[in-house]
Amino acid sequence: MATILSAPTTVEVIPAGTSALARLAASMSSGQWASFSMGGMGTSLLDAGSGHSITEFSARGHWDPVHKKIQYWGQGHNAADKLITWDDATNQWSVNGSAGTGTIGHAYYHLALDPATGDLYLRVYNSTTVKKKPYGGSWTSIASFQNIANQVAGALEWFPALNNGAGGLVFCDTLSAQTWNPASNSWAVRISSLLLGNYHNWAAAGGASLYFGGGVGSSAMYRMSASGSVTSAPSTPIEAGVEKGIVLRHPDGNQLLLFSQGTSGTIYRFNGSSWSTQGTHQIGGATDLWFGVPVFDYGVVLFVAQTTSTDTPVVKVYRP
Repeated sequence: MATILSAPTTVEVIPAGTSALARLAASMSSGQWASFSMGGMGTSLLDAGSGHSITEFSARGHWDPVHKKIQYWGQGHNAADKLITWDDATNQWSVNGSAGTGTIGHAYYHLALDPATGDLYLRVYNSTTVKKKPYGGSWTSIASFQNIANQVAGALEWFPALNNGAGGLVFCDTLSAQTWNPASNSWAVRISSLLLGNYHNWAAAGGASLYFGGGVGSSAMYRMSASGSVTSAPSTPIEAGVEKGIVLRHPDGNQLLLFSQGTSGTIYRFNGSSWSTQGTHQIGGATDLWFGVPVFDYGVVLFVAQTTSTDTPVVKVYRP
């Protein structure tokens, strides 16, 4: 069931068999928010044990366009980690196991997804270890990167334009940005003289570029090209990173969206050259207990939020 939270709009005719989220997205106009009911979503799904939720200190999940699923990994502090999966066709969440990352760790921007295959990559909190989970397979480690800043919580992102269009990973932290080539299973340092805050860095691909930045007290933003070169980009309008402002790829695939965390924070849009204000969001929840997922096929962003780690989560959908 879905409830539109803003002014009514003309409902489009949707082909039979289309998913619940597709139908909702098609009924929404730009700027609208809606509540959305998802099977299996509840406190037990997000429970990490010991009074913690896997949504603690998180930012995003990922839409897998090949298999029409959402993948989200999270971990409670000194508690369990879980990979949870939502299936578009059945509108149902399920637990897809654990990555076995240890006792301390949170989601931050540590999960990446290759949209061409559905393969997942996870940077293990406070380590140089990156794990890969081929779609339908098990977690194994790939080559380790250089943890130049000794940073516990950097950002990992898949950049489709890297390696002559074959794609690859980017990891960034306070001091460096590094890229991974799947063909050689090797990392290369692209820059090691950044001006970022620590602990809460973010990264998001957008069009032919990858953007990254943020951290505690920082609004700095950088742009990486398909060749791996790094240049400065316009600063985010607020401090960006978990607990402050969550940067997500716009569902058009090219722009960025920044959601100021809080019960009704400001939304900002980056069009590749400048930031602009887009109104306020209706996500709600605590500042470190929600994550967003751009669903590119349907042109919306889906959010899961909790008020506390033991409260019933809510799901909101936004059409930019």
